[in-house]
Amino acid sequence: MLLGFLPVLVFALARRALRWSHGRHAHHFLTMSLLATSVYYFAFAAGTALLPSGIAGALSGAIPLVSFISAALLLRTEPITRARTLGIVLGVGGVLLIARPWDATGAVPTAGVLHMLLGSISVGLSSCTTAAS
Repeated sequence: MLLGFLPVLVFALARRALRWSHGRHAHHFLTMSLLATSVYYFAFAAGTALLPSGIAGALSGAIPLVSFISAALLLRTEPITRARTLGIVLGVGGVLLIARPWDATGAVPTAGVLHMLLGSISVGLSSCTTAAS
């Protein structure tokens, strides 16, 4: 993020496009950098280190579920219909089948599942915060 930000900053300074009043939007950029990259990348790296790649990949499928739920709750522009509710319930059911929280044998490490879900929540919420800005 920093290496991508620096050239944009230099360009904006050279064009004198920045004003002190633009600083009031800094918290949006900080939130986006945390949700869309920092937390997401860390959580997915930690989760994939603990899980078989097929399970980790399938758990990343929770991203669109979180995106829709957060948009429905926070933006109020996505109507909640029966079909969408059924889709979310089936999607969450699929994630649960993959994660197998009831399996006491430890075949699917809980810490890895939690990391993948944290990453999915992070990037799913970032798409909602982008739309809200």
